[in-house]
This record gives sequence, structure tokens and C-alpha cells, in this order.
Amino acid sequence: PVETIEQVFASLHPLAARKLRLKGGDQVRVSTEFGAICLPLTLQPGLHPEALAIPWPMNAPTITRPLDLIGQAQNVSGGMVFAGLGVRIERID
Repeated sequence: PVETIEQVFASLHPLAARKLRLKGGDQVRVSTEFGAICLPLTLQPGLHPEALAIPWPMNAPTITRPLDLIGQAQNVSGGMVFAGLGVRIERID
């Protein structure tokens, strides 16, 4: 089972959400090849229409965190890779 985190949320541009038949307030599962988390969705007109943003507060629960979606990928400097990862977003009914 995937834990739902209330303090962390996923954000999409309203056009992207409409294309995926999602609306603000929906509970969504965001998944990658590394894992999945369930979050409430917010709409942010300032985001790029092809971007997904998941702000991560420092006090986020450690049960399931947004970092669980990116695996251990590192760039040439040894930093974690936060961009360019394909994701799947689906509403949880």
C-alpha cells in the first residue's frame, strides 16, 4: 500500500490537469520506475504546462517522501537528479 501524505502536494498547470481529466483537490498517485506516492493535487498557473512540482517541506513525514520517486540517480557532480524524470499521474477514486 502507498501512504497518503497531507503535508506534501503535487502541482500541475491547469491545462495539464484538464488534459489528464484532473482537478484541484483530487487525490493523485504519482509514480515513476522507482516508486509511487499519493498526494492531493493543486493547480498552479505559473508552472510550465509539461511540469509537475512537488514541494517538499523540511518537516515532511519520513514514511513516504517525494525523494522516493527519484531513486538513486546522480549527476556527474554526485548530486541527485531532480529533473527530466518521467512520471505517471492518475486520480485515486
